[in-house]
This record gives sequence, structure tokens and C-alpha cells, in this order.
Amino acid sequence: MSSSHVRLDALVPLVRAELVAERRTGQAAGLVLPFAAAALVVLAIAVGADAALLRRIGPGLYWAVVILFGSLVTARPSVESSTPHREMLALLGVDPIASYLANTVAAAAMIGVLQAILAPVALVLFDLPLRALASTVAVAVLGSLALASIGTLAAELSRDQRIGASFIPLITTPLAVPLAIAAVQVAEAETYDGASLPWLLLVAAMAVVALASGVLVARFTGGSA
Repeated sequence: MSSSHVRLDALVPLVRAELVAERRTGQAAGLVLPFAAAALVVLAIAVGADAALLRRIGPGLYWAVVILFGSLVTARPSVESSTPHREMLALLGVDPIASYLANTVAAAAMIGVLQAILAPVALVLFDLPLRALASTVAVAVLGSLALASIGTLAAELSRDQRIGASFIPLITTPLAVPLAIAAVQVAEAETYDGASLPWLLLVAAMAVVALASGVLVARFTGGSA
């Protein structure tokens, strides 16, 4: 349990178990994705037919939907969220850090899929220009990791709380506001030929800080939070 080798061995199977469980239950794909796409459509209809306004606020609306529904992805019951599974992992010597990282990687992959499906919808609804594909993909990947890290940390902290999963969006949403601002600024900079690198670095820094914070919490709580 104390060696890094054991943690690396446990990480991949745990990620695979989370993704297999999602494929079987379809909690994120069957519930979150349709509502997220519907939310984008409703927002576009609510704004109206002002193409210039839609184009200007489109990135902000897109990231608002990603953060809100991405938080729901992190709030899904994970494989090791039940007490018997946690006790089994403890008996097997699985490090709590490996469990946290596995949940984070799996959630980041699901949020990445969420973004991959929502992005074409947003491009059409808000008539967004597709420029600088590399920075767009980079902010999507880093944003997914940052949001997954924050949400998984919130899930760890709320695991044994009476309010349970409803606590997760209350923690995740305010902490993800800087992420939304930076991601929107990346899109704005690419659209109007501004400097996107500082905002992209801010998204990367948020991902690193959130991931490191989750690892520290997992280390000190020992998976009992």
C-alpha cells in the first residue's frame, strides 16, 4: 500500500472498472448528455435570433452548461462509493490516492466525451468560428481534468455527509468559476486575435492545483472522507 508501484498497478484497473460501470449503467451518457444538449438548445432559443449576440455569449453559455452538467458526472455513484467496496479495496491494499486518481481520470474522460458531443451543437447554435483547433482541444482537455478533479474532491468530502451528492455542485460550481472565465477568454482571444496563452496556462494551473489538492485530501483522509 505504501509503495508507488502498488498505486500504479491499481490505477489502471480502477479506471477501467469505472468506465465499464458507466458503460453498463449509462448514468452519464443516458441522463446527463441529453439534458446538457437540451439545455444548450433552450438557452439558444431563449436568447433569440440575434446572431451577433449569440456569437458573443455562446462560449460563456457553452462552458456554463459544461460545468453544471460536468458536476453531475462527478456526482454519479462510483464503483468504490459504497462501504463494502471501499472495505474490499482497503483489504486489497489499494491506496486511497489511487482511488481518487482513478475516479478523477474516469470523470475527466466522461466530461471530455460530454464536451465532444456538445461542442458541435454549440458551434451550430451559436454560429461560433472554429479557429486555433490546438488551443481549443487543449482547453477542453485541461478543463475536463480540472473540473473532474474539483468534482471528485467534492464527492470525497461529501461521501459520508447526510446531504450526500447534492453537496457536490455547491462545492464544484463556485470553484469552477475561474475555470469558466479562463476558458471563455481563450475562445475570445482566438476569435479576436488576442493572447490566449496566459488564459490557457491559468486553466492548466487550475488543473494542477485541483489535482494536487485532491491527492492531499485523499492522503490525509485515507479514503474515509
